[in-house]
Amino acid sequence: MAEHATGDREWTYGHIVVDEAQELSPMMWRVLMRRCPTRSMTVVGDLAQTGALNGVRSWESTFRPYVADRLRIETLTVNYRTPAQLMELATAVLRQTGLHQPAPVSARTTEWDPVFTAVPDVPDAVAGIVRDELDLVGAGTLGVITPHSLLDRVRKAVDGVLADRVAVLTVPQAKGLEFDGVVLVEPAAIASESVRGRNDLYVAITRATQRLHVLHASPLPSAHSFPLHDANDRMTANRSSMSHHAAGFMPAVRGMQDTRAASRSVALPVSGGRLAP
Repeated sequence: MAEHATGDREWTYGHIVVDEAQELSPMMWRVLMRRCPTRSMTVVGDLAQTGALNGVRSWESTFRPYVADRLRIETLTVNYRTPAQLMELATAVLRQTGLHQPAPVSARTTEWDPVFTAVPDVPDAVAGIVRDELDLVGAGTLGVITPHSLLDRVRKAVDGVLADRVAVLTVPQAKGLEFDGVVLVEPAAIASESVRGRNDLYVAITRATQRLHVLHASPLPSAHSFPLHDANDRMTANRSSMSHHAAGFMPAVRGMQDTRAASRSVALPVSGGRLAP
């Protein structure tokens, strides 16, 4: 887009589709608006997953200056990816972000509750946990989500343990992905590494479609985020639900929804509009 715009200063789009829209800064939105004079957009995003410091905090405050009362927001309240057992934990974490949004309903449950394991040293223990989790997910995939500070050590520890079925990732690398099982490493470190650390922790928890195993040496983030668990024992969580949203600004465009997870969708109106100043 940048290369095309450089060569043709008059070039514009008639309609734009934006995914992971919550990560765009105000300046990024201004660039897109200038390239779409009709203000016709379908925007999909989830404020609970905002990781960028200057990302979207409110769909209304982001778009009303451009489209006024033509903004249409569609809220999707069914979660298809994450089972109900994991959603309670995700909901508790999300409440700590300060977001106020309705909780959706998980479309299904799984046979497993989340597992919490406290160890003296996570890199020393992670390979054994990964082997155990691979046995439990069978032919499924496994993601190991780790804080940046432990990425190299965890990756080295896991190296060679069925690498074709195991991905060792940070939260930004895992965003948009899903795994049958997730080993979540040191959630307290993930929460503290970024000003949006609670959002990152929410993203990490919701990457799992079946199993979640939390592995930690440090205390868990807080009693508020993990209200059901003792940091020193393997424990299980109860069931609950969580939400994603959709925003839209165009009568003809409905919210876009993934087959595995609810998300938020936004559409801008086809009619009218001039280039943003």
